[in-house]
Amino acid sequence: MFICDTNLIAYLLIQGPFTPIVQEIFRRTNFPIVPPFWKVEFLNILSTYMKKGFMTLSDAEMIWANASAIPLLEEEPSLDLVLKLAYQSGCSAYDCMFVALAVEHELNLITFDEKLLKKFPEYAVHPHQAL
Repeated sequence: MFICDTNLIAYLLIQGPFTPIVQEIFRRTNFPIVPPFWKVEFLNILSTYMKKGFMTLSDAEMIWANASAIPLLEEEPSLDLVLKLAYQSGCSAYDCMFVALAVEHELNLITFDEKLLKKFPEYAVHPHQAL
């Protein structure tokens, strides 16, 4: 098990240079844990891709359907811990929701986010290190 940030899900489903490594992580590890708001973040990613002309509505709908089918464990972290982590690190509360889950479960947060990798080296792990 691991904590999965929303960008990892995007890299899994939107073809790009990071897709193969993320596919391998998902192939090797069962049931990533995510906060429930990942859906809103993911929809925002799809919306941004559509606005920039990188995908059509039809593409976005298909990717959304695929995302909805991924077996993810949704769990709300302690919001008190989220607030504390955001205060201590200067990171957004959104990002600290993933870190809080990693802290609570004593699991790695697999992420490409450089700020999280720097601020939380005891929990945040780059995908290349995760393999």
